[in-house]
Amino acid sequence: MELINTIEINPYDFMDSDDPELNHLPEDGIEFWRACISHRGLGRLKPVSSGSYLVDVNTINDAELAEILKNELEDVDLMKYGEQVGRISGGVVLSLGDKIYISPNCCGDMGDLAGWEAITRTATGEWKQLWIGHPWVYYRVQGEMVEFSDYTEHERTTGLSILVTVSRSELVAELALIRLEQDQFEKRVQRVLEKMEITHSGKIAAIMMGHH
Repeated sequence: MELINTIEINPYDFMDSDDPELNHLPEDGIEFWRACISHRGLGRLKPVSSGSYLVDVNTINDAELAEILKNELEDVDLMKYGEQVGRISGGVVLSLGDKIYISPNCCGDMGDLAGWEAITRTATGEWKQLWIGHPWVYYRVQGEMVEFSDYTEHERTTGLSILVTVSRSELVAELALIRLEQDQFEKRVQRVLEKMEITHSGKIAAIMMGHH
C-alpha cells in the first residue's frame, strides 16, 4: 500500500483559449491536458493515473510550482490574503499494487490529510466518513485492518460496499510519512512565494495547505 500527496492541475485553469490545437483534441484525454498546461511550462508533469488531473507533489520542481502558485493567486488581492487565498486542490491518493483505489475529488484539498490522520485514533467499530471531496468514502477499523467503502454522496453508514481493505499498521506508517512530506512541501511553497516576492509568504503557504 502507498499513499501519495497530490495537487490538482486543472487544464481549464491554464489553457489558452485561442490555441487552435485544442479544437482538435478530446477534452478528456491526456493530450488535451498537456496542451493546456504546456504553454505555462508544466508540460513535463504527469498525472498519477489516466484521466486524472492529480500530480504527485514530489514530481513538481520549483519553477513549475511557481507557475502553479501564480495561477492560484492570479485573482487574489494580497492585501486581503486571509479572506481570498484558498486551499490548494488535491489531497491524498491511496494505491495498492498498481491500482489507485481512493483519490481526492471535487472540493478535496491538501488540508483533508487531517481526516485521514483521524483513522489512526479511531477504535474498532462503525463506519465513519472520510472527506476527500465529493463523492467521498467511509472507513471502518476492524482490528488490525481498515476497510474503505465505495464512493458515495449519501450520508449513510448502512448498506455500504467495501472498496478496499488495508493493514492498519501500514496505513499508520504511510500517514506519518505523508504528514512529513506535506510539511516539507508547505516549506517549499513558502520559499517559492518568497522568491516571487509575495509578502506574508508563511501565512499564505499555511492557508494553501489547510494548516491555518
